[in-house]
Amino acid sequence: MGIGIYALSSPSAFHAAVAPTAFLPDAEGTTTLTMAQPSALQPSFPVMETPSFHLSGHLSDQPPSPVIHYPMPALPASEPPALSVTAMNGGGAPEIDPLPTTVLNGKAHSDMATDSAMKETVLAYAPPTRKPRKPLNRTVKVAMGDTLSSILIDAGVPTLEAQDAITAIKAVYNPRRLQAGQQVTLTFGPKSNGRSNGHVNGANGANGKDTHEPAFQSLDLLASVDRKVGVSRGENGVFSSHEVKRELKKKMMRAGGTIHTSLAQASNAHGVPRNVLAEMVGAFSYDVDFQRDIQNNDAFEVMFEGLYDNKDQFVRNGRIVFATLTLSGVRMPVYRYKNSNGMTEFYNEKGQSVQKALLRTPVDGARLSSRYGKRRHPILGYTRMHRGVDFSANKGTPIRAAGNGVIDRAGRNGVYGHYIKIRHNTEYSTAYAHLSRYRKGIHSGKRVKQGEIIGYVGSTGRSTGPHLHFEVIRRGKMINPLSVKLPSGTKLAGKELKKFLALANNIKRQYAQLPVSTKLASHQ
Repeated sequence: MGIGIYALSSPSAFHAAVAPTAFLPDAEGTTTLTMAQPSALQPSFPVMETPSFHLSGHLSDQPPSPVIHYPMPALPASEPPALSVTAMNGGGAPEIDPLPTTVLNGKAHSDMATDSAMKETVLAYAPPTRKPRKPLNRTVKVAMGDTLSSILIDAGVPTLEAQDAITAIKAVYNPRRLQAGQQVTLTFGPKSNGRSNGHVNGANGANGKDTHEPAFQSLDLLASVDRKVGVSRGENGVFSSHEVKRELKKKMMRAGGTIHTSLAQASNAHGVPRNVLAEMVGAFSYDVDFQRDIQNNDAFEVMFEGLYDNKDQFVRNGRIVFATLTLSGVRMPVYRYKNSNGMTEFYNEKGQSVQKALLRTPVDGARLSSRYGKRRHPILGYTRMHRGVDFSANKGTPIRAAGNGVIDRAGRNGVYGHYIKIRHNTEYSTAYAHLSRYRKGIHSGKRVKQGEIIGYVGSTGRSTGPHLHFEVIRRGKMINPLSVKLPSGTKLAGKELKKFLALANNIKRQYAQLPVSTKLASHQ
């Protein structure tokens, strides 16, 4: 009958070579068996073995205790270690050498001595630790219809974390201002404590163990050319916002030229940036009808800020400081000035604000297509009174409030189609008809400011094509929007006027010293 001496707790060819199993034959006399030499593949770490049978061949009532064998130092090839087992006939357990003899530090030791010596230096086996992953950056280009929330969730950020990050960034940035074409940089890295903004994630987080699974760490985006915003996760897992502003230097720039067909065409030919043109049109729109008043050989001049970084590279355009239109030989200069009340407006050379109660043209770049008065109706076919003016423009062109006021009506109004009426004061109201749609948030009772977008050009109702029908109503009666004399804005006086006139003279000298740039087109 054979007796198994040891059974490996984790059987493998690797372990079997280190701890072989010997079987003892039933035979008379004494037989000496030499066990196989341990494999050269013996492990470099401790091996746990569990005795499967007692030498008597009877199973024990108690589970056997595991035995840990520590690796033996390598011996010269000429002296291979051997395990000797002597089988005795006549009953009794076979005699087994207690432990193989090995050499440690130049001296002979039994495995027991080796075990004791190794325990002084080897306490336990620990597998090599996994190195944390490096932070991973991912840049996403914003597409039409994207929101910060959708970008984060599509990138694999849990919904709760995405909501926490967006809530944090609102302290420095309005997520609704995100536009198509912007780039958002997301950073992923190892979790520090398995927690996400105070929420436990998974088993590891619940046990307080570190994990190297990638987690959302931060978000960064360029809010403007001189301002970067974002959020980042702190050590406690809570997101906080941050903002970095670029220091920009101001340089004054000037442009000017002759107008042949329109101000837009002339300014574009001389490289005036589009945002500068828009501000210029806004400054003169209280006094100038850009469809009727502009004539061939009129002229324009403008001085505005150019903003540059610390490497003297152009970044963006700033505000208009001075502008003038020369129409039919009459020069009309305006100057930007911040008054004692903290309000910044354009003033003429007499210190009178150019802002009027109402805008004459509530659509940028529109063409006057029909005047106030009797006309043959293009659809009805007979002559009738046209109690407003029509501005022809492309569908979707923004329509602006002609003045400060409260929306009295916003909705469908018969032949007018989509319609808005604004009450400016007890005397004046304005109406806007044939809109394609309203700006989001526009409704009856909403207060609007002069120049604020309220809707978009369309062709709803009784209309032959996209245009804005614009009416000015005074004390309940419709009047000609192009001929009405509108009250002017504030007028400076006393010390305030002297301060303004000194500023205006300084601007004139500065403008005269600036060269006319021929490279403005690159600054669009």
